[in-house]
Amino acid sequence: MRQRPPPAGTSSTTTLVGTLVGSFWSNSMIRIYGTTQAGKEGAMRITWLGVALATCIAGQARADVPAWAQPSTGEIVALAAMESLIAVDVIQTVRAHNRMPDFAEANPLLGVHPSTERILLVGAAGGLAAAGLWYALPSKVRYLVPALVGFAEVLVIANNARSAGARFLF
Repeated sequence: MRQRPPPAGTSSTTTLVGTLVGSFWSNSMIRIYGTTQAGKEGAMRITWLGVALATCIAGQARADVPAWAQPSTGEIVALAAMESLIAVDVIQTVRAHNRMPDFAEANPLLGVHPSTERILLVGAAGGLAAAGLWYALPSKVRYLVPALVGFAEVLVIANNARSAGARFLF
């Protein structure tokens, strides 16, 4: 099949989408909804149509990205609290590793029986990654990282403490 050059002012993506939609429409639109078309072939054609339409619509969508700003004092306090919770989790894990003979780690990144060095390195990498993400985000959503990571760390720390014999009233 000979391809025509794209009209002036159109991108190659627009041309590709137009070609896909045109080919789909001319070859199979009637058969998809007919009784003779069934199985994987019909599902694939419907999928391609959905992808083509989503691509056309997504090209028109725009979002205003807020400007980056220096972290406020409250955001820095939230980061410090999150990093403190990560440090407590790492300390609890190292302590359990060194004092409990039947210790088995539940974190899949560490493995079942990690070394002390691996626990410290993964904890430091996690803390740095969370801090880097926190710093890169715009001011309006920067609190999400400490809130989500902090919530997860509180659950992990409470579970670690329960495993060591602590009791909670909640």
